Amino acid sequence: MRILHTSDWHVGRTIRGRSRAVEHTAVLAEIVGVAQAEAVDLVLVAGDQFDTAAPAPDAERIVWRSLLDLAEVAPVVVVAGNHDNPLRLDAVAPLLAAGGVHSGARLSRPHEGGLLTIELATGEMAKIALLPFLSQRGIVRADELMDLDADQHAGRYDARVKVIIERLCEGFTAETVNLVVAHLMMAGGVVAAVSAAPTRSSTTPSPRQRSPTRPTTWRWATCIVLSQSPPRAPPGTRGRLCSWTSARPVTARPWR
Repeated sequence: MRILHTSDWHVGRTIRGRSRAVEHTAVLAEIVGVAQAEAVDLVLVAGDQFDTAAPAPDAERIVWRSLLDLAEVAPVVVVAGNHDNPLRLDAVAPLLAAGGVHSGARLSRPHEGGLLTIELATGEMAKIALLPFLSQRGIVRADELMDLDADQHAGRYDARVKVIIERLCEGFTAETVNLVVAHLMMAGGVVAAVSAAPTRSSTTPSPRQRSPTRPTTWRWATCIVLSQSPPRAPPGTRGRLCSWTSARPVTARPWR
């Protein structure tokens, strides 16, 4: 089973007022070409398709066209990032679904779209938990934000994200390929070991992450593959196929 994982296109970004539409079009066409050449079975687009919540029509054309082109190769699953407008993605969800693109604009209960079940061309069944970006304000109650210190806010955020992920993953089984597609920051993330052909990590550490003076590793968590429903997942199984995972528990932090 081959999974193409991509994210953070930031279509619509300019450089000193100059459009980068030509660049974005070329790069996304290249990604579609990779999907075709590698005959992928599933495409995961994990947030920040746009650079702003109010993209220009040209930016929307580029993103929607690219998603539909990818869907001609394999089923596409897309979630909203912190730069995206969930309402905008929600509005076009029916049109995207008609073209084979499954979207997760906002957090939903598993039976209301938060957990997808997709049969792939390989005959395998994939269960995909969708975790679009969750702001600190959206997940921590207002009275707690007023009464707690900053480090306590992060702790409450972390606890709530863990509960949400556990709830989304309840439908995972040992017979399915289980994935969590998310757009959030994690502390303590490490690149998974790969036993088969080498793969490139989809999360490149920022300069702050690479600094030897900082003991904590921060990574954007955008795709996690689990082999079985937790907590039964044994080490060293298909979970190693993922483009990002962790060898130890990690802590979610609110975006600042």
